[in-house]
Amino acid sequence: MGSGSQSGHEVGRETLSVPSRYFQSRAGFWCRRSVLAAILSFMGAAPPALPADTLLQTGGGQVVNRVFIPLSVPPQYPSASVRFEVSFESNEQIVPGEFIDSFTMSLQNSNQTIVASILTVDAFGFLWTPSSPGGGLPIPDEDVLREDAGVNPPSTNVLFEVSYLVRVELPSSVLIDSPMLSLTLIDNLDADSSQAVVSNLVVKPGLQMVVDVESSAQPGGAYAREGGVAVDLLRDRMALTKAGATRCFRLTGETPSQITGLQFVGNDTVIYYDADLGTLDLELLGSDNPNGSFTPVLNAQFDLNAMTVSVPLLNAPAFFRISGNHPVRITNDEVSGEFRILDFDARPNPPHVESSARGTRPYAREMLVVSDPFAQTLTLHQGAAVRFYRLAGEVPVSVKGVGFSGPDVTITYDENP
Repeated sequence: MGSGSQSGHEVGRETLSVPSRYFQSRAGFWCRRSVLAAILSFMGAAPPALPADTLLQTGGGQVVNRVFIPLSVPPQYPSASVRFEVSFESNEQIVPGEFIDSFTMSLQNSNQTIVASILTVDAFGFLWTPSSPGGGLPIPDEDVLREDAGVNPPSTNVLFEVSYLVRVELPSSVLIDSPMLSLTLIDNLDADSSQAVVSNLVVKPGLQMVVDVESSAQPGGAYAREGGVAVDLLRDRMALTKAGATRCFRLTGETPSQITGLQFVGNDTVIYYDADLGTLDLELLGSDNPNGSFTPVLNAQFDLNAMTVSVPLLNAPAFFRISGNHPVRITNDEVSGEFRILDFDARPNPPHVESSARGTRPYAREMLVVSDPFAQTLTLHQGAAVRFYRLAGEVPVSVKGVGFSGPDVTITYDENP
């Protein structure tokens, strides 16, 4: 289409008539694309539903190439969005005074009285949420999530090509009235080819849908909500710090205990604690062979306050052990008069470690804990820590996969309408 006072092309029973002033200079390019998108948005009747992957190409002899894709929104979605990948490539040569091939996507209701433009793209690049002077419904820019998907491998015989992953919120006025996605490719009917591809089209919950990550050290819970989760709504994934790095800990055990310190050593979390000793119930065992069978020493006398045990020298065994209901070790062995006096050290039984992503949330017991009752430390090996995740949201969601990247855990998920 060249310059002139006004030009028209008949498509079916409809005529697209656009003043040539909209196709003039590069400086006015953004405005002209917006107007063109607005005019195109109100044309045509919706044909039957098309497959999710759709290809539109120039060269068919028509200026306007358009398809509609009905969007089936699950009734349990309080709001909805649509995600897709859009690719555009063109060999269009920029000629002053002429318009170039372009591709436009918009959201519409069933009778096309409401039109919301998502994007327009041509050899100059993308224009997102273009304004619609013809009365279209504007889409806030924050309601269109997008990311350059790259072209891999790049074509060697194409002058311009680009691809984006997009997720856009459906306006409520479109959502309630049989929403459709409109795809329009404009062909200037010259010899330079262009094409647009919309693929991987899927209806998703709205961008405001909340999905919480909950975790537990045991599959049966209790589960606690994770904090500091970065949600990527465009790719349905979440990133959170590995278990143990940002957690709240508490101790439970046979006697009262408390955390006295917390230290990070390499990939490990070391918890220092103090606990009440409780009631000791000990027994001295003896043997004449260090590798032999140890039997109870019946004439042993324990002094639990001094933490000593005395044994008459007469017929005393050569080697001793102390067993009982607490961790205990012999620290000294000496002869005093007619007795052998053994000093021992008894410590509280190590408490259990429970953790939560939040201090006020349910706690679950950590399973991979190495305890040292005499140093009174509990060590959690973060790198080997076992963590179970589940998701909770406004609609049913499921975990598709869990991956690890550096210090982060990445969870991919999917909705189950």
